[in-house]
Amino acid sequence: MPRKQVLSDFEIKELIKIPETDEELIINYSLSENDFSIIKNHCRTNTNKLGFAVNLSYMRHPGIILAPELYPDRKILQFIGSQLGINVLEWENYGKREQTRREHISILQSVYGFRIFTTRDYTVYKGLLQEIALKTDKGFVVAEELVKFLRKNKILLPATGTIERLCSEALINAEKQIYDTLSSSLSNHQKQLLDALLNLQEKSSISQLNWLKQSPQAVNSKFLLMHVKRLRTIKEINLPKDIGKNIHQNRLLKIAREGRQMTPQHLRDFEESRRYATLVAILLETK
Repeated sequence: MPRKQVLSDFEIKELIKIPETDEELIINYSLSENDFSIIKNHCRTNTNKLGFAVNLSYMRHPGIILAPELYPDRKILQFIGSQLGINVLEWENYGKREQTRREHISILQSVYGFRIFTTRDYTVYKGLLQEIALKTDKGFVVAEELVKFLRKNKILLPATGTIERLCSEALINAEKQIYDTLSSSLSNHQKQLLDALLNLQEKSSISQLNWLKQSPQAVNSKFLLMHVKRLRTIKEINLPKDIGKNIHQNRLLKIAREGRQMTPQHLRDFEESRRYATLVAILLETK
C-alpha cells in the first residue's frame, strides 16, 4: 500500500512529549493510595521503590516503557521522589539493575493491566482511525486520537514509525472510501458528461470545466446570463439528488479545492473513482 508522510518531526515529538507545567505533572503523575500500597508490596529498598514508580509513571503517560539507557525527565523524577520521600539520586543505582527493571515492568503489566501493542491492535485501530479520517485529512488529529485510544485502554504506544504508518493507511483508505462513495452512484451517462467537462469548449482555448469555474466579472445582465448558463450546464448533468450529503463537509471542500488547482490533463490521469469524485466535488462547490 502506498504511504505518505502525514506527521512532521515536530508533531511526532508532540505526541509523546512529557508534560511541562506543574498542573500537568499533578494530573498525570500523582500517586494514589493504591499505588503506594502496590509499591510497598513489591519493593523493599528506596532504589527499587523509586524505579518502580518512575516506570509506572511513564507507562501511564506518555504511555511508553522508559528505555534502560534513558534518564527520566528531571521534573518527573523529582515529583515522584518527593511523593515517596526518596532522594532522586537513588535512580543512579536503579539504572544499574537491568534484571530488576525487567521484573518491575512485568509486574506493572500484570498488576495494572498495561500491555504491548500487537498486530491485532493494528488492524482494530486502523478501522477506528479510518472513521476519524473520513472527517479530517490532518494526520496529527488522527494520530492524537490514536494515542488517546491507546492510553485509555492501557496499551503501550508502539514505535513512532508504526503510529505514522497506521495513520497514513487510515487516511489513504478514508480517501478511497470517499472517492468510491461519490463515484459509485453515478450512471454511465453522468460519467460521460463529467468526462466531457475536461474537453475544450468549441472555438475556445479553455475547457468546459474551467469555464464553469469562472466567476462573474461584473454585476450586469450579460454576466448574469452567463452565470445562469453555467448553472444550467451543471443542472443538465443531473447529479444524484443526495450525492455528497453523507461526506463530511471539510473533506468535500478539500477535494473540490484541490481539484480546482489541477489542469484537465491532471484530472484525466486520475484513477477513475478519484476523477469522478473530484469532478463531483468541484461541481457541488461551484453550484
